[in-house]
Amino acid sequence: MRGALAATRQALDLARTHKEEGHRAWALRLQGEIASRGARPDVAKAEAAYLEAVALAERLGMRPLLALSRLGLARLHRRVGDRAKAEEHLSAAIAWLHQMDMPFWLEQAEGEIRELGGPFVVPGPNAELYRYLKRRFSGEATVTILHDRRRGERRQRRAPHQPEGRRGERRRQAASAPSSL
Repeated sequence: MRGALAATRQALDLARTHKEEGHRAWALRLQGEIASRGARPDVAKAEAAYLEAVALAERLGMRPLLALSRLGLARLHRRVGDRAKAEEHLSAAIAWLHQMDMPFWLEQAEGEIRELGGPFVVPGPNAELYRYLKRRFSGEATVTILHDRRRGERRQRRAPHQPEGRRGERRRQAASAPSSL
């Protein structure tokens, strides 16, 4: 593991020195992979490396790297028990992998859904992804694909309804006002 980390640091240094942003992004993803492995993953380091790789990949238009970095984030969050973040990153990764027709990595991502087990929620704007996953997992009893069609966040609960006081207020004002007769 130490040798891999040293090689990754060297790759990052070379990429920075030669202003090779693409190579730097790939090295960051690799750094995230290394930090997320082992019995006790370094979650903060792995997440920071993956997120930096995602940001660079988005900026440079490196869609395969973007998808693989999001898949790495999904794996990391699944391993540490953060289901919501795992689903978020996994949905994004699968959407990209499906769109780019990357069957090997798509299979890996689908394996992550199986590892999560239970219901997998696909965000609302991804109707095509929902249909694809629903078809793909149709015969599996351990995974249920759900489509979240809500737009925006759920409404916040307000305080219990209070009746308006205007009518009573008008009556009190009318009763206390001097009569003009």
